[in-house]
Amino acid sequence: MGVGSFLKGVCHERWLFLIMLCAEVGSEMAARRTDLAGAARLLAQADALFLELREYPFFSFRKWQSVYDINANSHVFPEGVPQRPIWPNSAVPLALWLEEHFSVFRQELDLIINNSMFDTLYFSGQVSMTQFSGRRESWAPLNLIHNGELAPNACQVAQQSCELLRSRPEIARCGAKDVGAAFARLEPGMGIKPHLWNAPPRLGVHLGLHTPPGASMAVGSHEVVWEEGKAVVFDDTYIHSVKHSGTEVRYLLIAWFCHPCDHVHAEAPPDDPEGFCTGR
Repeated sequence: MGVGSFLKGVCHERWLFLIMLCAEVGSEMAARRTDLAGAARLLAQADALFLELREYPFFSFRKWQSVYDINANSHVFPEGVPQRPIWPNSAVPLALWLEEHFSVFRQELDLIINNSMFDTLYFSGQVSMTQFSGRRESWAPLNLIHNGELAPNACQVAQQSCELLRSRPEIARCGAKDVGAAFARLEPGMGIKPHLWNAPPRLGVHLGLHTPPGASMAVGSHEVVWEEGKAVVFDDTYIHSVKHSGTEVRYLLIAWFCHPCDHVHAEAPPDDPEGFCTGR
């Protein structure tokens, strides 16, 4: 199959999702010990598909070593721009800036929580009806800004947060798909199913606002445990998922923003303080 036919058939996306489904369903079956033989077959199939994928010219240059190296951001950047599931905060000025303004975001989230406004504001704005979590209300991102537009109802309450977010060009002046920020709630005992963002380029960042024990995120082969006041920059085009085995609600500020190496969708030149995008 030629590269043109490969892309026309969306094979570059279908391969990734097929591998993810085999690997993640097999891993979950093994963890639950419900069907170990079936789990082994699925995991073996994931490995076989991955080895086959690496032989295709579209993927062969990427130097992926395992199923959990697959990512969609590598579709749009040249070989000299390596991708990574977790980015160091020192390479992403937005992460350090979010930490500096933690108290503002936390204070306005608490105002919303303490006045029982979260659900009202959530359902009066852009509702994220996804298949990622087990129940509709178990994971709820209360939108503050999306594709450059402030959420009118939420921003009447979280005025400082919205104005701060609007001041960041990575978020407010980025033409990539589905860029923005939200207060994200995750109920205890729930989680977010394994998935990957397939419309690159972009990155995500989480700022811990209320981070009780028991909640964690897997990104590629890495595990993230949030801390209040600390930011985590991650590539959501890698396979990622969330589990919360604790007893208290977890809240984050989550933002999706222009990839630091993306000069096409960024209105302002992106910062690259550590030279990740030039390979230096």
